[in-house]
Amino acid sequence: MKSNPHTALRPEHIGEPLVVELLRHMAKEGRLNELPSYSPTDRSPMSLFDVLCNSRIKKPLFCANVSLDPLIYNGESYTFDGLSRIDCLIYESNNGIAMEIKLGITRMTPAEFGKRFLKSSECSAHVPPRIKGNMISVLDGRFSREEFAHCPLTTQINRCQKISVAADWLLLVRKSVWERWAKQPPQFRKHCRVLVFEDFVTAVGGTQIFDDIVQQLVGGEFALAWNLVPAHGSCHGE
Repeated sequence: MKSNPHTALRPEHIGEPLVVELLRHMAKEGRLNELPSYSPTDRSPMSLFDVLCNSRIKKPLFCANVSLDPLIYNGESYTFDGLSRIDCLIYESNNGIAMEIKLGITRMTPAEFGKRFLKSSECSAHVPPRIKGNMISVLDGRFSREEFAHCPLTTQINRCQKISVAADWLLLVRKSVWERWAKQPPQFRKHCRVLVFEDFVTAVGGTQIFDDIVQQLVGGEFALAWNLVPAHGSCHGE
């Protein structure tokens, strides 16, 4: 029995690069104002374009899997561990805003979300000291050392463009998860705005454009890409 490729490949498998490509298309076509974001508490909508403008980002660029610079406190440097990477950085010049992408639908109730992602980041005993924790807890200002919550976050693009990461941040989830949060959302400490992945289909311009972007990203010729056949020829079964 053949597997269905549409169920074998799920959004969470390609979340970061897919979201970056979708946002790039919206920005190019002037459609970021078509993508709503929501307050987790009162659910008031605001377009992503307006959110970005509030962070002085009017002509945004997008980059996936961006690491943070070391956090500086009282002249001492604290490096973030390898798991602390921004899923999607939206930036212009020296201003950036972070988006975390959680496209799974299991273990995403408010209670489970809090257990998984809102635990305080810990400071290890490494030399130099290292901060261990997931990016959502970092963006939400949750540290075992409370004074770290007031330290600015920065990152760099291509190791030459230093970017200040806004205190406001974005979280992308599935519609079913957002609906489960209607009565009691996770208790975020900082200003988080939620985006719903299903809204991307309309905002990008419809189903066909969405599907085309996925196809361009996933592509074909997997045997060649995975180095299963010689690059100069094809391999035929006997």
